[in-house]
Amino acid sequence: MEDWLQGVELFNHGHFWEAHEAWEQLWQTTDKQGTVGLLLRGLIQAAAALLKLSEGNLRGARILSKRSQDTLPVFDYGTTLLGFEVATWRRTWDDYVLAIHKGV
Repeated sequence: MEDWLQGVELFNHGHFWEAHEAWEQLWQTTDKQGTVGLLLRGLIQAAAALLKLSEGNLRGARILSKRSQDTLPVFDYGTTLLGFEVATWRRTWDDYVLAIHKGV
């Protein structure tokens, strides 16, 4: 659980590589096709997309943001996992992905 919270804190402060690393350690111990595994994979991909964007790699950001979206739709709106409101985050993430794909 420490890796989860550390990843959230790092992500919220824009430390996308470090968040990715924290979550990946946790993801390695999960059922990768299970609910928590898919959530973590989607968030890892989101962190990687934002890292690519911060590096000016728009193509990489677009690819990874789309992968993240493709992973997360398995969650219904209203789903909460590990204290994380997936639906709220997903709506915000969808807006970011749209902006990334428009090149904003």
